[in-house]
Amino acid sequence: FGSSSPKPPRPPPSFRKSPWAEMLAPWAFEYPAEEDRKNPERFSNDYYRDTLPQDLWEFENAVVDGDVFTVRKCLEAGVNINAALDNNHMTALMIACTMGNWDLIQILVEDFDADLDGPLSRAGLRAIDYAGYQGYRF
Repeated sequence: FGSSSPKPPRPPPSFRKSPWAEMLAPWAFEYPAEEDRKNPERFSNDYYRDTLPQDLWEFENAVVDGDVFTVRKCLEAGVNINAALDNNHMTALMIACTMGNWDLIQILVEDFDADLDGPLSRAGLRAIDYAGYQGYRF
């Protein structure tokens, strides 16, 4: 009202900063430069995964790939079956349930006594909850 001068055009959305982005910027996490990484050969875009000890990293990769032989080998070598394998604190059994890999679920539960009611993920769910979402009933 009162001003006859035109408003400057708004910049396109790609140039506007979200108020949320500005507010959360102090807590933003930048992935470290390659020379600062603990294991530079790993780059999954998940800093938690990339800093796992070698045995857990191999175990996690085998679980995600559904490699039953390597999973069995890692567990027989003493890897903790209830270890958190990613930044969401998901265990091997939770990942297998999410992927619907019945063979892997069966090995983890029957051969290595993985606990369906065991630890909680960051979302507050147990392995049996993830299995239920996939339609499995134990």
